Amino acid sequence: MRILGRGKTAQAILEQYPDSKLYDDLNIEEFNKDSEELTVVSPGIPPYNQLVKNTKNLRVTLNQIIKRYKIKTIVDAPCGDCNWIKLLIKKNKIKYTGIDIVKECIDNNI
Repeated sequence: MRILGRGKTAQAILEQYPDSKLYDDLNIEEFNKDSEELTVVSPGIPPYNQLVKNTKNLRVTLNQIIKRYKIKTIVDAPCGDCNWIKLLIKKNKIKYTGIDIVKECIDNNI
């Protein structure tokens, strides 16, 4: 299995599957090579990386939904490290609650 991510969540997945290989933005070219292995994507690579770029369409669509329905509060589970969603929260001044089973994800983002 291949794991794309960095931080506590990615490390926890790696501990569960020790034969896996961990990739992040520093070795993304190697990750992008064709592979038939199962891939798990975990948040945790710093902003403006491959994962943030990959969420652009999602963020644009969510911005439209937030404005259309005048959404003021979001509950996100599992939130991971809140990597890309921070951009959405800041832009829209949303009250945000993140829920995750990895305690460090919560502690590091309060």
